[in-house]
Amino acid sequence: MKFLILLFAAPIVAPIVAPIVALIVALTLTSCVEPEKTDGKKNPGEKPTNVTDYKVCGNFNRSVSLQGVWHIDQIQDGFKLRTSLTIQGNQAAYSNQCYLEGRSLTATVSSYVSYDNVRFSFLSTDFDEQSINEPDFQMSCSISIEPANLTYSFQGNCLVLNNGTTSIKMVPGR
Repeated sequence: MKFLILLFAAPIVAPIVAPIVALIVALTLTSCVEPEKTDGKKNPGEKPTNVTDYKVCGNFNRSVSLQGVWHIDQIQDGFKLRTSLTIQGNQAAYSNQCYLEGRSLTATVSSYVSYDNVRFSFLSTDFDEQSINEPDFQMSCSISIEPANLTYSFQGNCLVLNNGTTSIKMVPGR
């Protein structure tokens, strides 16, 4: 059971773990494989940057529902990644929207879920991968989900998920 976002730089050999999201022992996310570059300007050791706008969280706790859409945004070397969690009833959809050089792909998985006032569980396993394979451009966006138990809380209007050792804050989405 994992939750990990991996961004790959060309060639597809050097995974870079995003520390901001190396959490939720529930999901393994692989996103955005970059087309091969020979200009030497890419730094495959550079870590992704969380660019989520947390101003929407506010600093007060109001009555917020777990159901709805939540997301985080990251960027690395031209990759843009939005990871979204949508919870409706006893189902959740988790998706990666990958953007690179004006192109985009979306990979989505779904899971049955159960939750109470503090615990949240993914109950299913799922995997999705979308890709573009052209002679001069290759990109892949994938996501997977596995059963896992998490705790959650709200920080203002934002959702904080925790696997016992690491937490991640997601903003309300559209």
